[in-house]
This record gives sequence, structure tokens and C-alpha cells, in this order.
Amino acid sequence: MCQPPGYEDGTHQVCLLVHSLYGLKQAGNVWNHKLNRVLQELGFMQLKTDYCCYIRRTDTGFTILLVWIDNFLSASSTDEENDTVERELKTKFDVKSLGQPLMLLGINIHQEDHLITLSQHHYIEKILIKFGMDNAKTVTTLMDPNVKLDSPDEDQNKFYTQEENVDIILFGFAALIGCLMYLALRTCPDIAYAVTKLAQHTSDPKSIYWTTLKHIFQYLKGTQHYSLTYGGEDHLLNENLNIYCDADWANDIDRKSTSSYIITMAGGAIAWSSKKQSTVTLSTAEAEYIAATHAAKQVLWHRSLFKELNLPLPTTSTIFTDNQAAISITHHPEFHARTKHIDISHHFL
Repeated sequence: MCQPPGYEDGTHQVCLLVHSLYGLKQAGNVWNHKLNRVLQELGFMQLKTDYCCYIRRTDTGFTILLVWIDNFLSASSTDEENDTVERELKTKFDVKSLGQPLMLLGINIHQEDHLITLSQHHYIEKILIKFGMDNAKTVTTLMDPNVKLDSPDEDQNKFYTQEENVDIILFGFAALIGCLMYLALRTCPDIAYAVTKLAQHTSDPKSIYWTTLKHIFQYLKGTQHYSLTYGGEDHLLNENLNIYCDADWANDIDRKSTSSYIITMAGGAIAWSSKKQSTVTLSTAEAEYIAATHAAKQVLWHRSLFKELNLPLPTTSTIFTDNQAAISITHHPEFHARTKHIDISHHFL
């Protein structure tokens, strides 16, 4: 480190740090190494599928630790296990216990009986007020079905002038998309497709995109108390992975399709995606085949995660798709004129 101001001795020598200082580029890495070493000393094993997840099994039960920088979320089979972990961590760090988790990274957590619900109604309310949409009229659909974002209509596709785009100057189109992206990735799978469509136009915020963006905020105002719910009846607690995937073929102006999937467990969604495909497909079968490949990668990760957590899953997982041609290619990937152009990476399926 360079000599700090007021302490220079004129030699231009640098300081060799005994400990890392907060704010340096390598400080986070140094902290992570120390945390990992301490948790291993306490008997925790770091998962290969998620480096921020640790598990420890004892004769009396198990504890799973989720780490976000210097915050811990502990899930144990018994209250005594949780108390033991807290005592052990206090011998290594200055730890403050906050009790049952109510809020984590902007996500509201509510536990009651055998139900766990995740929502972001406080976050949604906050951004509605921030962007002046708290008094907006609610709508029941995410996007207006009569509006085409890639329409050649000049009135819809005009750019805002500096005098007209007051809202965009104040808030920033990209900033609003970022707020919606945070929701779509955390607790709102219903807005994933709409946000993905708008995110493709952050560099050219035309009037139609701004109108559609406000439409999404109106939808969120009416659905801000929606939540992801897991658990409930006993049979749901042991529910297996349910995987559904789909694709829309050549539905964009550049004729690229959109892959999407959603995976549910214990009655609620645990993973989802809506993503434009990187190539132009020549048929609905090819588009659906690529979408199923996209879902399969996520399924394998989940299977690896649950295996490390010692949670039982059936020997195989079934992906549900609605295209018979794609299913046939998956079962019998024969080499012929209609499939030989499909990239080898997609035959991973």
C-alpha cells in the first residue's frame, strides 16, 4: 500500500500490510478465505454446487449455512443445532443474532406451520413511490396484447427528444429495468418474459418501450402482495422436481426464438428463466429442442445440489415439453437433413 497522506517519509517506499484493509480490491477475497477456513474448522463442508452454501451433519441432526458476504442464514433440523452453531460462531467472530429471518436482501420471509412464503411487497412499494407510480391505476396483464414492441408504426417507434423525455432523464430507462430485473430474478417469475423483452432496448428507449415499462409497474401495483409459497400439506413437502419448458418460434423481429422454463418443488417455483436463443432456428422442433437443453442444464445443477445436501430425488427427472418432434429427436437423435445443422452443444440433451 502507498504511504497514507501525512505519513510519507520521502522515500516513496510502500507498506506491507499485516492485515487486509476494508475497501481494498483483495479484501473480499481475504475475508472469504478466512471465513471458509473457520467454517471448515467448525466441521462445515462447502458445497461444490454452491460455494456460498455449507452443511454440517452430526449425530443429532444437520445445519445448512447460507452466506452472503458476512451475513448468515442458518437452517437446522432442531433449534438446539442452531443455538450450537451460533455459540461456535461467536467464539470466532463478533456475531449478532437477529432471530427468525424476516427480511433478506430485500426479500420478505414468513414462516408459519409448514409454510414458507417469499415476497418483495416492501421493495415493490418502495420503487413505486420512488418512480411516482404509487397512485397509478392497476392492470391485470403484464403487456398490452394490442401493442407490438417491434411494430414498424412510426408513432409507436419514435424516439424521445430531450424536451419530451423528462421521465427518462429523471429516472433512467436502464435504472427502471434494473429494478424490475431484481424482482424477476428473485420472487416474480411472472414478469421475467416482459422484462427480458424490454431489457433488449435499454439503449434506445422509444415511446412504446416507456409506455410498456409503466404498464408493468401498474401490474406490479396490483400484484405486489403475491408471493412464492412452499410446503403445506405433508405430501407437498416430499414433492419431486417438476420441470416445464417451452419456446416461441421466430417471434422476434430478428427471428430468434425465446427459451423458457420453470421448475417447481414443494408447491412453489424454485428456478425459472426466459432467455432469447443465440441462433435463428429453422423449425418449432429445433426451438423447443434448444429450450429443453437450456432446462436440462438447470435440472442437473439442482440434482447435484440436492445430492450434496443428502436430499433424496428419484433416479431420473422428467422434463415436460409440448412438441412431439422435439421429444422424438431427444429419444432418437438420428442424423438426417432436418437435424444435422443443430449445433452439437444442444445434443447435450
